[in-house]
Amino acid sequence: MRHEGESTSSFDELRTQRWIRWILVSGLVLQLLVNLAEPEGDDVRHFERTAAIFLRHGFHSYSYFSAFDPAHPFDYRSYSYPPGFVPWLLLAHPLTGHAFAIVARLPPILANVALAWLIQDDLRDRNATSKTRLAAVALVMFGPLFISVSSVTGQIDGLAFLPVVLALIVWRRRDGRSRAIVSGLLLAAGGLIKLVPLLFVGALLPTARSLREAAVLIASSVVPVICVLAPFLAVDPHGVIHTLDYGGFPGGGGLAVITEPSLARHFLGDYTFPLSPIARTLEHHGIGLTLAAYAVVVAVLIRRRVPAAEAAFVIALTLLVFGVNFYEQYLLWLLPIALLCGRVAMVFVIEVVMTIYLYIEGSLPTHWMHLNGRDLPGHIDAFTASIYVLWILLAIVLIRELARILGERRERTAPA
Repeated sequence: MRHEGESTSSFDELRTQRWIRWILVSGLVLQLLVNLAEPEGDDVRHFERTAAIFLRHGFHSYSYFSAFDPAHPFDYRSYSYPPGFVPWLLLAHPLTGHAFAIVARLPPILANVALAWLIQDDLRDRNATSKTRLAAVALVMFGPLFISVSSVTGQIDGLAFLPVVLALIVWRRRDGRSRAIVSGLLLAAGGLIKLVPLLFVGALLPTARSLREAAVLIASSVVPVICVLAPFLAVDPHGVIHTLDYGGFPGGGGLAVITEPSLARHFLGDYTFPLSPIARTLEHHGIGLTLAAYAVVVAVLIRRRVPAAEAAFVIALTLLVFGVNFYEQYLLWLLPIALLCGRVAMVFVIEVVMTIYLYIEGSLPTHWMHLNGRDLPGHIDAFTASIYVLWILLAIVLIRELARILGERRERTAPA
């Protein structure tokens, strides 16, 4: 016999599912409409050039992807990632201009839908409230940052981190011997689009059940990427390495602007970068700082055996706080994982801060209203302030997370 509480719970779940489907469908329609209306931006033009280069030069393409152009000293890199997204660009290559842009931006848009669905489903599996699940879906489907990255600029970080989110879910839910292989291959799928997902193997290692499982996880995540890159490395090793070590240009955020705020003005204006000695050191050697911070944090996570989703959350925070340069799409390394951990309020605050950033940068779909954030008085100060607010917020959350992890360990080992 069904109890009244069970009936009410089932009804609430059905109502929640209907709302989730409505948000997913309406959000998808919105993002597709933005995609149709937005002109071809710089990032998509780079993708179009990438397809043309690949068809012409094949395995030698990486040297041409990053060949320096004196006429465009800050806009010469066509493609700085592994070749996982290139097949889609080749599929779209018969199209040109706006038609190419529409097709090229479809995978990131569809990745948003998949991310929203996976996140709410895993939150349900962990008994999150209906409000939390609905808020998580809405923040992905209607969040200005997600819409900007996927439907306006067409960047692929959300697509790259869809397999990461799925790997975290598989790692937690699967109990068999195959979870290391499946999760590792999912990380490899993300790593074939952008290399950063490979670093999230450090989120799964803390809860590996044996050294053998850890070794299988690492091998299954790294080997596929090496195999795909091998033909390119064989014929053009310098081009591949030079292209993949790209860390962005200064001025959009990160430690570069934290240490030298004037870079933000150049990022928005003349795009010349008179670097101070500190900024120059960060630009040339900052990757060492980022990787050192990553290594220390992963060591702490392994020692404390932090669960996968929480560990991934801390790793994403670390990469953003200790990253030298910043583009808005980098936040898609963090926000899906934050929502997976139920950090809805934090994601909402970041979306608000980034709305200011994106409007001034020109990455919101506002061109049809003839609105330009750079026409606002004090727009450079507002842009710089948003960078500082974002970085301080991320740093505070990172410190609190690490303190909580260390504190929980002390509580478990303290005598009664």
